[in-house]
Amino acid sequence: MKDWELGPKFLYDPNVTAQYYAFPEPMNKTTPLEFAISWLQFYPFIFCTKSGFEMTVGAIRTSRRIQALLEERPRTVRSSAIETNEEIAQRLVNAKLIKDGRQAIKELIIGIQLFFIGVSFLWLFANSWHVTETNWIGGAWGLIHALTVMEVALIVLLYYMIADGREKLADSKRKKELAEELSKKFKNKTITPTINLISYDYMSQWNPFWNASSSSEEVDLEEEIQKVVSTLTIYRGGNDDGEKEAKIRETSLAEIAERLREESHTAKMEGYREFVLFALNLAAFYGYLLGIIVFYFEEYEEETWWLRKMKFHQTHDMADWHGNFVSWFCVVQYPFFEYIILLLRADKN
Repeated sequence: MKDWELGPKFLYDPNVTAQYYAFPEPMNKTTPLEFAISWLQFYPFIFCTKSGFEMTVGAIRTSRRIQALLEERPRTVRSSAIETNEEIAQRLVNAKLIKDGRQAIKELIIGIQLFFIGVSFLWLFANSWHVTETNWIGGAWGLIHALTVMEVALIVLLYYMIADGREKLADSKRKKELAEELSKKFKNKTITPTINLISYDYMSQWNPFWNASSSSEEVDLEEEIQKVVSTLTIYRGGNDDGEKEAKIRETSLAEIAERLREESHTAKMEGYREFVLFALNLAAFYGYLLGIIVFYFEEYEEETWWLRKMKFHQTHDMADWHGNFVSWFCVVQYPFFEYIILLLRADKN
């Protein structure tokens, strides 16, 4: 809007802003449009920083809690020739603690990236108020350093977009296969699949106490194990089950199979979404990278081949402008693609 001068002329007149408050130099150059843009940049500064901080602190708390629990757990679980529900529960708890510990480390890494991206938005906010024309917070160099921090953090997030997309598609396939296995019949009885952490997680939607946001919640690990044993009893049944218990079990597994089919479709759409977001963020990453590169390298006729290629043989100004435009265009597509994903997820109905 600023470059194309779209909209009414008063949006580009700093005197309109000056009617409400007398800002010092150079902030008195701020136009009503820049004023509006600045608050759109201030929003992620507050909330992205807040989310990143909370995610980091929560991940550290969860990681410490899991570490303390693992130190109390036996490294191996003795098992009989035919595992009892108690032995399976012990094995599942050990595996879940390790898996959730790794997930906490992943959330810690992502939280740190979000925090620094959020903090960097302060310089974008200040730039809209022309503060970067001074040396108050580092000037133009401070702005470029902030953009560089955002780019480095985005590299980490790009990796996790690919990893999460692949994991979502794998989840979709596994859930569909498990739903088909639960639906099989053998001698008029539902066959119980092999109970491992993946199948149990899918069937029970397990969310143990150590993942709770409140660290003050006192839950005994043995109590969690007994909950798992009770759930396994429903899934696996027993030798002394009567006709009523068998019917309840069959109905329960049939309902789980139907839920898994729906979740399989949802997971597939979410996997596709991650790849779409990766493509959009990759384009945005490259676009903003051009602005950083043209800042550090002076423009002259005999430029190196890689610099010319990166700019698509454009001038510094045009490369910077088009890079910002592509980045902006990719960012505004997020809500559109989220809406498409919702439509695709609802299409099966």
